[in-house]
Amino acid sequence: MAFPLERDFELISYQPYYSGNRDALSFFFETKGDYSIKVHRVFYSDSDFDLLLRYRNNLDLPIRELDISDSTREVKPDTLVDALRTLTADKSLFVEAERLYGLLVNLLTTNGTKYDLESYENRISFVERLNAIFYGYKYLAKKHRFVHDTATDEIDSLISEIPFNPDNNDGFNEGTRPHIESIEDDDASSYEFRVYNVGQACCSAIIKYVDDDKSDYRVIAVFDMGFQRTHGRKNASLEEMLNKADEETVVVISNFHQDHINNVTRHCDLRTNRWVFPSCNPHKHKAYKLFQALLLIAKRSTPLGSVYVFPTPYELSSSLSIHQHKGKASDPYQLRDDVNAQSSVCVLAVAGKRKLIPGDALYEEYDTIDLSKPFDYVIVPHHGCRYCGYGNGDSGMKVNKVVGHDTVGIVSCGNNSYGHANESHLSWYSNPYLFSNAVIYDDYGNEIRTHRTAHKDYYAIRFS
Repeated sequence: MAFPLERDFELISYQPYYSGNRDALSFFFETKGDYSIKVHRVFYSDSDFDLLLRYRNNLDLPIRELDISDSTREVKPDTLVDALRTLTADKSLFVEAERLYGLLVNLLTTNGTKYDLESYENRISFVERLNAIFYGYKYLAKKHRFVHDTATDEIDSLISEIPFNPDNNDGFNEGTRPHIESIEDDDASSYEFRVYNVGQACCSAIIKYVDDDKSDYRVIAVFDMGFQRTHGRKNASLEEMLNKADEETVVVISNFHQDHINNVTRHCDLRTNRWVFPSCNPHKHKAYKLFQALLLIAKRSTPLGSVYVFPTPYELSSSLSIHQHKGKASDPYQLRDDVNAQSSVCVLAVAGKRKLIPGDALYEEYDTIDLSKPFDYVIVPHHGCRYCGYGNGDSGMKVNKVVGHDTVGIVSCGNNSYGHANESHLSWYSNPYLFSNAVIYDDYGNEIRTHRTAHKDYYAIRFS
């Protein structure tokens, strides 16, 4: 059974994405800046999620990896509307999801014409309603129908954002409260900051060598857990680092987009109970099974089974602080994606050198960070995207406060259609180091002139 969206794309199909144990499908939709809508179809094993829920409090989780595939396509609004109408034409697909059917039919009746979706504001409203309708439902291939997603209900009941009050333990103690050891100047040579080659994604870490010949190390902190499938599986150093993470490792998630969290599905046995999440509405992204997996894996380790949100700026140690912009996105490149704008931004300061770990937050969002002098190293935000403030007015001034004459920028990017990375952004840095193992479809036609690090697993920064 298949319902066409375009010649090479089907709304519901068994192949090629239904493989192995993948027998379930959930939907999520995003509005693009141009006249299009991005459709995410997330394929996964329904039994794997049942297993994850059943063993959520057991550190000896019987599954090593969640096999999740996100098939993403951009389509025109009227094409999507036609496909949804074709879907609702077969009412037998909704015999166990009558409410889903009713809401979908009502949406298509009242707001489903090409004319209604020509304006950007109308497309945003349409997509928000679509996500609310599909939230809590899944399509099961073996049953050939949509059903209520009980796992989503259970996750909703288990997970709540509880603000952490430093003056009230709330189940935390010194063994479980998220923090890292301070890195003293006289011991700085034992530490290293690594930015990993993960393609169009984000992952970096602080490690500490435990022997004189620096052949073994501990993982102090991990910043984001993303990877691009064609890159991350080939990065032996990345896998080694994540396998070394233990109960004392802090994991900081900058935002809930899949390129920052999808590697968690291959590391369901993470044993740390020190998670730091940004403060933003998670329901916007709970249609992603990746995000649900992240919540469950974090929850089974955290005290009291709750995911805590930490007020910013939050000091993980005297060396590491976390910041978050609480307003709406102010950079036009990010459109209305407040998830990017509200990324957690980390500042790592050791031995007089400062490193900026910003997730996807562009320079407008660094509103609680000391910008009295530029940073020495910056993980270039949003994969080195085209920066609209380049050379102009207040935006350019904000870039100049972050980037100085000697600032080194590091960016991991890969096969994409966004123009990431882009010379208009990277040209600010004196030495931009670029992980780029795949073709970048640069929609702005800029030549990327950087130091290439394509054959390395990671870029290492020493603290001394």
